[in-house]
Amino acid sequence: MISFVIPMYNSEKTISKVLDSIFLQSYLPEYEIIIVDDGSVDNSVKVVEKVSETHPEIKLIKQKNCKQAVARNNGLKNVLGEFVCFIDSDDLLKKNYLYDLLSPLNTDNRLSLSIGGIEKVFESGKESIVENESVLENAQNKQKLLSLYLTKNSEMDVGLWNKVFKTEIIRENNINFKNSNFFEDSFFVLEYLENLEVEQIFFSNHVVYELFKGGESTTTSFKPEIDQLAKKYINFVGLKVQAKDLSNDVFAAFKIRTILHVVHHHIKYDHEWSSSKQVSLFKNSGIGVPFSRLLSIKYNVASIFARTFPKIYIKLYRGR
Repeated sequence: MISFVIPMYNSEKTISKVLDSIFLQSYLPEYEIIIVDDGSVDNSVKVVEKVSETHPEIKLIKQKNCKQAVARNNGLKNVLGEFVCFIDSDDLLKKNYLYDLLSPLNTDNRLSLSIGGIEKVFESGKESIVENESVLENAQNKQKLLSLYLTKNSEMDVGLWNKVFKTEIIRENNINFKNSNFFEDSFFVLEYLENLEVEQIFFSNHVVYELFKGGESTTTSFKPEIDQLAKKYINFVGLKVQAKDLSNDVFAAFKIRTILHVVHHHIKYDHEWSSSKQVSLFKNSGIGVPFSRLLSIKYNVASIFARTFPKIYIKLYRGR
């Protein structure tokens, strides 16, 4: 009934805990676990092979290191379940994950997607943030659904791990992971939402997933290709906006958010980043006035400040 797809890279310290959080679900119908090892160089594979001796539901697929997008696509090709979810190898499922997300889909065939709350646990372990109210709940129709997703989303809206998808919809519409690990999960969810009506989405305000931020499996280094990947992503979404007759305001707000994400990545990891490069990034992205009535005050203030006072913005962001 349900397939778990787990990309894995150097997760020997966490993968068994992830698997235990699946085995200990309060509601666990017929399932399979597809682990795609992305060229790990530690003992991750040995750990999984040991656990699979007593859990034949585990299928281990090995690939050379190609990152998460390729690993998830590889997993998707082998899915047998009616429903599928995507789990990261250093996170945890709450005990109620499948009860809250899968059982509604299993009992009401009108539903094709379920979304639950997340708890973001930061590296120190002393701080966590709960997101359990989706902005998508406010949508009355598909256009509003897509507009809210592109302009006002939080991590629980765009993330993969707190959702259960219908495999049939993914395959019928050729939905897969694109854009080389830059917002590939957000784009996957966007394409899935395109093929739904609002009435087909179930929302749970319960926290179902623990998302660990800044763990050992997380890549925390500068990605020099990020500017080109951002441009490609923006172009992808631009075509979607056009096809769905969404307003220019929606696309402008989406671009501001995306460019701001790229700016933050440069500030945090690019030691050669400068105020002039930051101004050029905004200019080359086609963003005129870095303000949108569709964005929150937080995003508008940040984008105006980053464009108008780049030197101060860089200093403040690095110092926080």
